[in-house]
Amino acid sequence: MGARAAILARGALVLGLLCLGLACSAVRGGRWESSPGPYDQFDAPRLAALAQARERFDAEDLRGAMEGLQALLRQDPLNLTVAALLQDAELAALERGQAVEGLPASTPAAANGSEVGPRIRLRRWYAARAEQRGTSFDLVLAARIEDDTLAALRLLDRAVEVDPKNLWAHYGRAYELLKLNRVEESRGALSRALQLDPGHPRARRLEITLLGLGKDRSRAKTALRTWLLELEGDARVPRRDWIDGALDLVALEQEQEGYADSLSLLKRLEPLTPEQAWRRELLFSVAFESLGRYGEALEAARRAQALRPAGFRAYATEARLLQHRFDDLEGALAAWEQTAELANQAGAGWLDGDASAAELQARIEVARLRERLALDRGAGQGTADQGQP
Repeated sequence: MGARAAILARGALVLGLLCLGLACSAVRGGRWESSPGPYDQFDAPRLAALAQARERFDAEDLRGAMEGLQALLRQDPLNLTVAALLQDAELAALERGQAVEGLPASTPAAANGSEVGPRIRLRRWYAARAEQRGTSFDLVLAARIEDDTLAALRLLDRAVEVDPKNLWAHYGRAYELLKLNRVEESRGALSRALQLDPGHPRARRLEITLLGLGKDRSRAKTALRTWLLELEGDARVPRRDWIDGALDLVALEQEQEGYADSLSLLKRLEPLTPEQAWRRELLFSVAFESLGRYGEALEAARRAQALRPAGFRAYATEARLLQHRFDDLEGALAAWEQTAELANQAGAGWLDGDASAAELQARIEVARLRERLALDRGAGQGTADQGQP
C-alpha cells in the first residue's frame, strides 16, 4: 500500500471510530491532558525518528531499528519508550541469531548443561546491568523482561524506591499486580502512575482494561474510543496494540448490540498478526449472525478455524449455526464434538473458565443431538418396515 493509500485508509478507519456509538458525531468525550515526565520526553524530530525505527522493527529490519533507537537513547538516555522498543528489537534479533551490541556473544550454560535461550540471555544481561547501576530506569527494564511475576514486582518496588516519580515503575507494578489478580492493588498503583502523567498511553490503556473488569462496561467503551482517537498514528503506540484496541472496542460494541456499527469498523481494520486476523473473523461471525446474515457468519467462522485450527470458539459458532439456522444436525454434531475436544485441550493444566463452559455446553449438545438423531433414524426405519409387504 502506498503512502497516500495508507493515509486514506487510516482516515476512513478514524471516521469509523467516530461513527461507532456516536451517531457519526465528531465529538470526543473524556479527553485527557498529558504531562510527560523525564522518562517520556519527545519533541517532533525525535517522535519522527521513533516512528521510523518502529516501521523498521515492524518490517523486521532489526539492525536498522536498533541503530535508530540507540541513536535516540544517546540523545535522551532516560527515555523508557525508546528503551522498551529497543529491548523488543534486541530479543527479536537474538531469536533470529543476530548479534546485539553490548551483549556477550556467549552466555554460561544452564545448570543441566543445556544451551540458554535468547530470552534468558537477555534477561540475565538486563538483570546484571540493573544490579550494577541500580537506577530506576534499569530496574524497570530488568522487570519488563522478567518472566517471574513476583521477581518483576520486587524489581519494580526497588525502582519506585529509587525514583518515586518514575511513572513506568508504578505502571509496571499495576500491570504485574493485575497478572496476580490483585485488582485493587493494581488500581492503586495505576492511580499513582496517572497522577504523574494523566495522558500516558500505556497507563491509560491499562486503565481501560481495569474498567472492563468492572460493571461499567459503557465507561470502558467510551474510554477506549477516546484512547484510539487520541493515539491513532502516534509513534509511541505500536500499531498492533492500536489494532488490538480497535478489536476490543468492536467486542464491547457487540456486547451492547451495536452489530451494524461494529461490522462497519471491522471492514476497515487491517490485522497485522495472525491472532488479530482470527479475532476479526470471530467478531465478523458474531456481527453477521446477529444481523441475520447466517451464510456469511458461517463463512467467517470457518475462516477463523483455518487461521487457528486448535481454537474451540469458531467450532462452537459453526455448530450453533448448523444446528439452529441450517438444520444440519449431522454437521452440528461433528462441530460440537470438535468443540468439546478442543475446549478440553485448551483448559487442560490450568483453570480456563471460557474453555470449561464451552466444553460443558458442547457435551450437552452432543448428547442431545445423538439422542435426536437416533430417534430420527429409528422413526425412519419404522416407516420403512411398515412399507414392506
